[in-house]
Amino acid sequence: MGALGAATPRDWLRPGLFALVLGASALLGSGTWSPRWFHRLEDLMADLRWRLGPSAGQSAHVAVIEIDEASLDVVGPWPWPREVVAGLAGELFTRHGARLVALDMVFPEPRDAAADAALLTLARRHRMVFSQAFYLTPAAVRTGHPGGALPASAEPSTAAGLAGVPAATGHLGNFFAAAPGDCVGHITPQVDADGVVRRIAPVIGYAGQQYPMLAAAALLCARPGLPAALPWPALAPLMAAAREADGFVPIPWRHASAGFPVFSAVDVLARRVPAQALAGRYVLVGASALGLSDHVVSPHDPRLPGVMAHAEMLDWLLAEAVAPSPRLMLPWLGWAWTIATVLGLAWLSRGGNLLAAYGALTGMAGLWLLVLLGLPPGAAGRAAVLPVVAVLMLLVLQAPAEWALARAQARQFQRRFRRYLPPAVMEAVLRERGYEAMLPMRRTLTVLFADMEGYTALAETMAPERLVKVTEIVLEALTAQIHAAGGTVDKYIGDAVMAFWNAPLDQPDHADRGLACACAILSGMPALNARLQAVCPWLAPVRICIGLHSGDAVVGEIGSPLRKSYTAIGDTVNIASRLQDLCKAVSADLLVGEGTAALAQRHVLEPVGRARLRGRSRAEQIYAVRGRPCPQPFDLSEPAVA
Repeated sequence: MGALGAATPRDWLRPGLFALVLGASALLGSGTWSPRWFHRLEDLMADLRWRLGPSAGQSAHVAVIEIDEASLDVVGPWPWPREVVAGLAGELFTRHGARLVALDMVFPEPRDAAADAALLTLARRHRMVFSQAFYLTPAAVRTGHPGGALPASAEPSTAAGLAGVPAATGHLGNFFAAAPGDCVGHITPQVDADGVVRRIAPVIGYAGQQYPMLAAAALLCARPGLPAALPWPALAPLMAAAREADGFVPIPWRHASAGFPVFSAVDVLARRVPAQALAGRYVLVGASALGLSDHVVSPHDPRLPGVMAHAEMLDWLLAEAVAPSPRLMLPWLGWAWTIATVLGLAWLSRGGNLLAAYGALTGMAGLWLLVLLGLPPGAAGRAAVLPVVAVLMLLVLQAPAEWALARAQARQFQRRFRRYLPPAVMEAVLRERGYEAMLPMRRTLTVLFADMEGYTALAETMAPERLVKVTEIVLEALTAQIHAAGGTVDKYIGDAVMAFWNAPLDQPDHADRGLACACAILSGMPALNARLQAVCPWLAPVRICIGLHSGDAVVGEIGSPLRKSYTAIGDTVNIASRLQDLCKAVSADLLVGEGTAALAQRHVLEPVGRARLRGRSRAEQIYAVRGRPCPQPFDLSEPAVA
């Protein structure tokens, strides 16, 4: 609320905006409103979490063999002969003791029959996983043979409750028709609209069967005497717990660029890698050479070998199997933070310092990000983004709305105050206070009344047109002196003017300003009379009487709904008016009240008498300015005068 209970436009604008932000946050948090930008913001928040969150360090279980530029230079361009790929996998098993080898590459067409047979024989002797890809778009092709489907007893819809898996429309399979027990996993990440890979389907449905991702197939892969690292009943719940509503799981980008031991394929083939360097590890073989175009954009890196996404998933599943992450769910925390942020801004905005309020708002958003980093992934649910959304909406909506309101109020203020204030003062008011300056409020003022003596008699003898001209000249001169002293013209009352200081701007020296203005008016009377003589040569010299008093009053726009004016009311105004009237009774041109005398610092005042003014219960001490003509001492304590 404004001063003295007056409502300002901001009193309804701000609550309206806060209610709008809370309402929009409720729709977003509940999923009733789910615009694309909200999901984009969720993605950015997840990216920020992986970038700022602690790294998991180098994996102790997963390693990567990269087909890099050096390998292509020595072995030859891709695709390599199948016997080379078989030889690479054989080295990893026999010389280095790899626990499993997963090939992040697809062999869609048969080549040399002997080499193809050798590769298949090796795969069926050891735990070796082939890859395949699926198309999730309408326009799809079908190449090669899909393989590695989950047995009917292990399908998510029956065994683990993972219903609603993404459905594929086409496939890129391998040259062989998979036999039961062949290990094949899909390498089909979900590429978001901004090109970043953040999720992958743990299982894809295709042609009535279900196919696991490469990381899951690696853990399910078993051979005679070599059991699966993680059977389906144990693996499925891990993926089910991390699945989102659309059937995809977030890729846990827990490692930085050096998160996995990486060796060049040519170094393995040339036996430059120490024997048993990969003993007991899950080894993924994939391309990193730029020319092979097998790269993805991750939250960490704009150009990361695609095999790293599968390495992250495999390492995460292994870690979850040993020590599952705490399934802490605190969706209420995001809601509470959002409400606290909006209510906090509402409270801070009451002081009018929006810069401090917006600083606190930004701080709340930053603190929320720190809280998120300390929570397990997904703990805040959909509400994780709400505090940030609320902050962005408040910044986007409130700042322009406040600016537009301030501009409208400035124009309104200029229209209203142009009549009262000098231009310099009006600009200062706009900068410092704005619309609130017009609201009624209690302030200590110095009030001046100045009146032309004998105006009534003059009006009887002078033509109205000439009288108007004389009045305009006098009021123009008085107004110029008031404005020069930084005063506010309250009103014109016929030939009289009322002005005051210390409103709408604070003027600590308002008493001295009022005294200086009164003295300047009286000192300028010879020049004013000379100007009047030029217009009316027969006009007698004009005399101005001034009353000045300081004290508390209510000042602001006061009136009815049909018409208001910026004015001051109160006993202080009455006393100043009575002092001006008293001037005529004691033949003085300036009389000053007790309040002004108490506040004046630069002017010396001396008492000239006492008088009980009309409407007052006690006599007042009356002062004059030393150095100016003073009336004869008087005592009009009884009866009441003026």
